[in-house]
Amino acid sequence: MVMSTNERQGWFIVGGLGVITCLITGGAIATMGILLSPVVETFRCTSAQGSLAVSCLLIGGTLMYPVAGWLVDRVGVRWVMVLGAMLAVLSYLLAAYSHSIEVFSAALFFLGLADAAVISVPLMLIVSSWLPLHRGLAFGVIMSSSACGSAVLPSLVAYLNNHQIADWRLCMRGIALAIAIVVPPILMLVARLRPGDAPNAIDADIEVGESDAGKIVTALDWWLLVAIQCVGSFSYMATYVYVVPHLVEAGYSPQSAASMFSGIGIAAFAGYLVFGLLADRVGARKALIVGFLVAAVGMSMLLLAAMPGAGFGLAVGFVVLWGMTINLSAQLAPVLIANIAGLRHFGLLMGISLFVSSGAAALGPLITGFIYDRTGRYATAFLICVGAILLAALMTWFLRRDRADDRALVTMS
Repeated sequence: MVMSTNERQGWFIVGGLGVITCLITGGAIATMGILLSPVVETFRCTSAQGSLAVSCLLIGGTLMYPVAGWLVDRVGVRWVMVLGAMLAVLSYLLAAYSHSIEVFSAALFFLGLADAAVISVPLMLIVSSWLPLHRGLAFGVIMSSSACGSAVLPSLVAYLNNHQIADWRLCMRGIALAIAIVVPPILMLVARLRPGDAPNAIDADIEVGESDAGKIVTALDWWLLVAIQCVGSFSYMATYVYVVPHLVEAGYSPQSAASMFSGIGIAAFAGYLVFGLLADRVGARKALIVGFLVAAVGMSMLLLAAMPGAGFGLAVGFVVLWGMTINLSAQLAPVLIANIAGLRHFGLLMGISLFVSSGAAALGPLITGFIYDRTGRYATAFLICVGAILLAALMTWFLRRDRADDRALVTMS
């Protein structure tokens, strides 16, 4: 099949956005786990105060999602992303030169705002605009780039810190410099919609009956999709944070548990691409159902990881199956929103869904921790997560069959 000019440009743009995602995600979120300890030591504050600083990062991002969607529909993707990149640079510099945990926390809050402005709604709208027939794979490439950044940058920062080559302040200044040099030029090339796709234009490939945002927001399919994202994100976060403690509790050494946890990232890299291709072949709705069922099987294996003899194989099966489907709802939600509502008001609708699902995700670790405090075991919480995944699959089944499903099947012939 010959690739059209728009498709070639679209894949070039996805590559550029992948570089930005790798740097932004790896720098802003993944490295915080490495930098937090030296920050706490420098400011002589409690671990709770340091954790609150990281929470400020997540809160800033959550609050920015709907704002970014609203801005995209009014001023366009390029300005939102460029201003977000500039704010990210300033936030890193503020954090690097801060002399109290309060100022550091404020800097991370602004960094959360900046990151959400760059890598959330604007990025999703650009990909949806340029590659309407390959959205699943395109988002898979973007999320795989995020996984690469989360694997490489923390290791680099840890090496610099452990060998006393650079302290946390110098590392943050270095990340600010890298973003300032790399991100703006790439944005000038790739931060644009396909010709003819204005921010509030209808997707040319999917006809939408009700173009008014208010009518879409009150539609059953829309809220069902938001609920699917909430349940999927809740289950993911309720499990992810406690995988290593559960495996150690099940009898694995801390080193073995950490190695398996690292394997989840490798499986996720492959899963983003596999399920992206599957979404393009059979439709995002069906791909998401399959992904949820695979995730449920993987979670069940984690519950049985302490079994004598077969436990290790089941733990590896969990790493592969659950890892490949990790946070799959976040990957395919933009595809489904574009299928249901087109590109008109995409920014606002995507921003609202991210805002609500982020709140549900934040509850996940809290509920797992609460259940563990009451029962002394993680298995009860993980069993609830299995039920949540199956519920998400059932809700996805009831999503209205759209033209994207039929179009995906046609491309197979």
